[in-house]
Amino acid sequence: MISVLRIRYNLLPYYYTLFYKAHTQGSTIIRPLFHEYPTDKTALDIYLQFLIGSHIMIVPVTDKGARQVRAYIPSSHWYDYYTGALIQAKQQFITLDAPLETIPILLRGGTIVPTQGYASNTKISRTKPFELIIVLNANGEAEGDLFYDDGESLTTYGQRLLDASADGFNNLDEQMNAHEESKPVEEKPFHKPPKRGHRHGRPQSASLRDMDDLPKGPSEDMGFGDMGPLMKVPGVSIERVNYRTIDRIQVKRNLKEFDDESEGSSEESEEEEDKEKKRKRKAKGREEKQRRKEEKMKEKEEEKKKKKQQQELEEPEKLKQQVQEMQSNSE
Repeated sequence: MISVLRIRYNLLPYYYTLFYKAHTQGSTIIRPLFHEYPTDKTALDIYLQFLIGSHIMIVPVTDKGARQVRAYIPSSHWYDYYTGALIQAKQQFITLDAPLETIPILLRGGTIVPTQGYASNTKISRTKPFELIIVLNANGEAEGDLFYDDGESLTTYGQRLLDASADGFNNLDEQMNAHEESKPVEEKPFHKPPKRGHRHGRPQSASLRDMDDLPKGPSEDMGFGDMGPLMKVPGVSIERVNYRTIDRIQVKRNLKEFDDESEGSSEESEEEEDKEKKRKRKAKGREEKQRRKEEKMKEKEEEKKKKKQQQELEEPEKLKQQVQEMQSNSE
């Protein structure tokens, strides 16, 4: 249980980013497999497994005392969260080990998952250094993003949205995907993680720094020894990763005000507004359809009730006619 809670705290930046997207884009956080694989007919019947976002799969153990669990592996590269091992299966069922102290977790290739050190509460964990788990796809590529705010302001986005991509062979490119550098609302500073990194037995990991030049080449303080930062993924060649500077910040100051952003961001806002209008129209259409359906059902119920009442009224008359016929026949 403790190890599972630690993982939950490690993944809080990932969750936070998902909630940001849910708020601004209407996307989902917990998803069924067919949400990401709509053409996979087998995925339609999978109801025990689920996805957190689009890149983390949870395979819960639902049988008492079980130490293994049957899991369906859709297309894409999938890696074991704990060992970094590539799952040698695609669009088929396999059996995963499920020791008592772990819950099977798989990472989808092609993603960069932001993480942070665990602590006894979220306030402390927010002061821990960031890390990136880089999980390459079949082409040796990965990308991801991170939403990060001051954790205090209630009326703002006050954000830093990081777009990171890696090709697995030449470099890891980390940059803020904004058009200007701004200070967060009320001059509240963002936390700067310490200058240190850690090596993990996972598909990829690299420390994430905030607005500082990152080391290039061999670096002992990063914990990688003389070889410098390496990316180790089963099935992908081990190559050195060169880091670049995070050099751009985007700060949306208010939930209702988007005028402070650049023209490009304004265009994106207009697109979001169009999408929101379409979503509202679809939702209204569904509500109207449901209303008509309910009205039809109500009309049918009324018709049934009227027929029943009519039958009840006609029943005595029929009995009277039958009695008269019997009397006339007897005469």
